[in-house]
Amino acid sequence: MIQNASIVVVMASLGMAMTTTPAFSADGQGRYKVIGYGSYHCDDYVASYGNHRVDDSGFGDWLAGYLTGVNFIEGETYDIKGTLDLNGVRDWLATYCGQHADDSVAKAARAFMRAAASSRQQSR
Repeated sequence: MIQNASIVVVMASLGMAMTTTPAFSADGQGRYKVIGYGSYHCDDYVASYGNHRVDDSGFGDWLAGYLTGVNFIEGETYDIKGTLDLNGVRDWLATYCGQHADDSVAKAARAFMRAAASSRQQSR
């Protein structure tokens, strides 16, 4: 019985989430809390990338989660990466971060999202 109630709560939550407008959410000043490796600075990402530790460091997992979230929330987007694989996105971020060392990794990921929008895969 408890399991059925849990399923109902999950389904109701998903239903509410799917009926709300998928707008970018933030506080009144456009700020939001970045959790995990996205809060690190680009120079940290570049150091990890240069040591071939992007996967081992957690940046790779954070990036995969970020991209999955973008795929879910962005309209007409099946895969924001388009024809790139995850390594291609990591390379793109390394180049961006090399030029913007003080930016956060989250800001770099947003920059990738904007740059990739026109070449994204819109449907499966």
